[in-house]
Amino acid sequence: MHLTRAHKRFNLKAAPAFEGLQLTAKDHVRVLGVQIDTKLKWGPHMAKVKEKAASQLLAIGRITSSTWGAGFIKSKLISDTVIKPTLLYGAGVWYGPQGTVTARKTIDKQMEVIQNQFLRKSLGAYRAVGARILEKESDTPPVTITLDQLAAKAVRRQATSIGGRTVR
Repeated sequence: MHLTRAHKRFNLKAAPAFEGLQLTAKDHVRVLGVQIDTKLKWGPHMAKVKEKAASQLLAIGRITSSTWGAGFIKSKLISDTVIKPTLLYGAGVWYGPQGTVTARKTIDKQMEVIQNQFLRKSLGAYRAVGARILEKESDTPPVTITLDQLAAKAVRRQATSIGGRTVR
């Protein structure tokens, strides 16, 4: 895989050959659970996050409902301990807080939509209920705040760790 934003300048399909083994260049690869594409734009990663969210939304829908199944407390516990860590995995790498060079509003919007789907399912709320009301009723912070905190922890960890000092 070649990492560049100047796609016209380089041949991105070029691949090495090792003793008769011919490799092909890929558009994106998974590294430690994070999808990285050639432009470092995080589109493939967000597609995987949406895919995971869809399957987990179906799973939580099977065990909770507005009239039967696990109640709100148990569904929030499942959401906070299983679903949220799965969706936010590696946020220190792929998320850029607003106001920084790497910020992308589309990522914030997509993550808000995913969180709102889970809150609606957990609370048994109608689709017409606003996102901020759902967050207030479930005592859940907006996902952008959670992502900002994760990114800040990653930066602090990198700055204070031995490995971070070595790289610097």
